[in-house]
This record gives sequence, structure tokens and C-alpha cells, in this order.
Amino acid sequence: MTLKTAIAAQLKAKREEFGISQDRLAAKAGVSTRYYQSIEAAEKQPSLDVIFKLATAFECDYSELIQPVWDEWHACRQDSQQV
Repeated sequence: MTLKTAIAAQLKAKREEFGISQDRLAAKAGVSTRYYQSIEAAEKQPSLDVIFKLATAFECDYSELIQPVWDEWHACRQDSQQV
């Protein structure tokens, strides 16, 4: 799994848990809908600024978005180094 796909999966899961559309979340975060869609489709990787905006839109701490991505990325990295 790439970092972009891990971020995309986490954001999609959080958005669905929150019960909000891509359009509405993008508007709340102050980013374009197309840009948000490209992040969720793992076409683009968001900057920390955008992560912070998304966390604010979700009304959560940014670590709720980043920690699961870090955990998955770190586990995959460790698995690949053990080969």
C-alpha cells in the first residue's frame, strides 16, 4: 500500500463515518471538490495544511487522520524490510 492510498482510505472511512458528502466536506475544509476527490481517489497526496483543514472540517484532532495512516505505513515498511 502506498502512502497516497493509505491516506485516501482513511479519509474516505472518516468521511463515511461522519456521514458527509465529498462536496460538503470539501466546502467545509475550504478546498475544491475536485481536489478532495483526487485525494480520496489516491491521485494526489494532501499537504499538512490540507490535512489540518480536513481535521477541522471533521471536528477532530489531526492525529485521528494521521495516526492510522502512520500505523499502516510503518507496519508495511517493517514487513518489507524483514524479507
